[in-house]
Amino acid sequence: MDVNGQADAGLLLLLLVVGLLITGHAVQKPLGRLGGNGLATTATVFMDSSVGRQS
Repeated sequence: MDVNGQADAGLLLLLLVVGLLITGHAVQKPLGRLGGNGLATTATVFMDSSVGRQS
């Protein structure tokens, strides 16, 4: 493996690690992990929000 191949492999690994961290953080509330309220409460919050509603 040449230097460019090693750099590509390193960037791929970094992308995968960061992506998994972001995904784990994003799903903890809807799934009820680590003090999350669960999917039903999360859906209610989104449905009750006034974002995008016309007055």
